[in-house]
Amino acid sequence: MSTDADSNPIVQARREEVEEHIDHGHSVAGWTGAGLGLLGSAIASVAMVLAMVWLFWVGIVVMLLGLPVGWALGRAGKGQKQHPQQHGKPTPVR
Repeated sequence: MSTDADSNPIVQARREEVEEHIDHGHSVAGWTGAGLGLLGSAIASVAMVLAMVWLFWVGIVVMLLGLPVGWALGRAGKGQKQHPQQHGKPTPVR
């Protein structure tokens, strides 16, 4: 079934734009890096309230561990996939 919206060039252009959309950071590598950063900051925050210096530094280490773990997972193929038709093109700004 065809509607007037299907023949509208603006609607067609928007559909093509949505189909070519890059998924910004929604990957195993992205979520793991962000999760470790959040977990480390939570640990460090609780340690500050409890005045436990050693636990504070454990939280800092966990937080910083998110960077190399996220990078390594991205290099291992668990990061965002690059779309060949968008290579080198900037993401459209609305």
